[in-house]
Amino acid sequence: MATPDDATAPAAALANTGRRSFRPGPGRIAGIYALLASAWILASDRLVARLDLSPIDTTRLATAKGWLFVAVTTAILYRLMKAMVRDITRMHAEIAREQGEKLRTANLLQAIADGSTDAIYAKDSAGRYLLCNREAVRLAGKEAGEIIGRDDRALFPAETAAAVMADDRAVLERGAVVTFEEAVATPYGIRIMLTTKGPIHDGGRRPVGLFGVSRDITERAAATNALRERNAQLAQSNADLEQFAYVASHDLREPLRMVSAYVGLLERRYGPSLDAPALEYIAFAREGAQRLDRMVLDLLDFSRAGKRAEPFAPVDLGEVVRTACANLAAAVAEAGATLDIAADLPAVMGSRGDLVRLIQNLIGNALKYHAPDRPPRIGVTCSSAAGEWRIAVSDNGIGIEPQYFTKIFAIFQRLHTRDRYDGTGIGLAICRRIVHYHGGRIWVESTPGTGSTFHFTLPKEAPAPESGGTWAARPGATR
Repeated sequence: MATPDDATAPAAALANTGRRSFRPGPGRIAGIYALLASAWILASDRLVARLDLSPIDTTRLATAKGWLFVAVTTAILYRLMKAMVRDITRMHAEIAREQGEKLRTANLLQAIADGSTDAIYAKDSAGRYLLCNREAVRLAGKEAGEIIGRDDRALFPAETAAAVMADDRAVLERGAVVTFEEAVATPYGIRIMLTTKGPIHDGGRRPVGLFGVSRDITERAAATNALRERNAQLAQSNADLEQFAYVASHDLREPLRMVSAYVGLLERRYGPSLDAPALEYIAFAREGAQRLDRMVLDLLDFSRAGKRAEPFAPVDLGEVVRTACANLAAAVAEAGATLDIAADLPAVMGSRGDLVRLIQNLIGNALKYHAPDRPPRIGVTCSSAAGEWRIAVSDNGIGIEPQYFTKIFAIFQRLHTRDRYDGTGIGLAICRRIVHYHGGRIWVESTPGTGSTFHFTLPKEAPAPESGGTWAARPGATR
């Protein structure tokens, strides 16, 4: 609350005497003058009445009284007028200072707005533009003087202007900030804008205007749409691959079974009459048919790996490892392997069936490629990293040369001959597919003759599925 001293501060500062003062004005000066004149006339008349003076002396006294009154009142009025002039001068200086500060602030805000690559503008409650930055002027294709003080009807076609003004009224009525995408017609073509609008308050509840910030996201929207189209094409390609896998598992295997059957029939019927080379050729044919049949089955397994039939759920990794080891129990016993499984394996997000296959393939490889001079020793551990679990399957096997660290994860890639190690070379490709499907990474560290450690990561939160659809402007949003 203002105090009397606050109200009279300019006059007090003017006098600079520490006494209380007041703001002199024309009305107050006239009142003071009338009061002094009345008091002077009353006092001087009483004084003259008490004195016994001649007419000449009375006239002289009246003249002196008049001049004295003029001198006194002139001095008083001069001081009052001087205080009033100083007060007005100080007030004008204060107003000029405040206006200068407001102008500097406005220029600073304009400079900041002009430095932005977003279109920034402000309107009053009637929809008239109060401010627009350089980018907004550029997108409008007009001069700033053609925009300030005018509403959208002067800038856009009638239908577009009506839609924009309706948006503005909704923002003012709701009193909340809204963000939406819109297509804007500019001199540079249709641009996709991410627009945010909100009310401007002057301290009261009722908004006195609104602000808007529009960011050009045309390239980002185009890239998003292109990515969605590529994802749709990839989904179609995956569907075609599934269809191929189905055909491969049924139709392609039938001729292989016929080849194997007739080769066996040929061997049984004509075997005694064939020489050794002919029998060897028959064995090669049978082995090739069987190997091709197995490759077809492995290809089917590869196509099915990483197919999310249901949402990811928490899976006990310890139970997954135990299941994989149980499936390999005969191979573990035959190799005399020792399994060191960490006791504190966590629960992870994923598909239980795929994770069992992943661990089973890695442990199976460790059993297959063990060193001949020592029993296999296989360990499974897990550690926590930033936002992910890092699982390691280690062994003391024959190891891998560094130049093959990437190649072994490709489909149908083998490092050894079939007479030494059986298989089609697709197991690690399936592992990589499963890990990528779970949103993780897989790699190997190995020293030839010492052993290998396969690392893979699993996110602690399930990866979000890719959302579909394309951008579409809402009705009335194009301008």
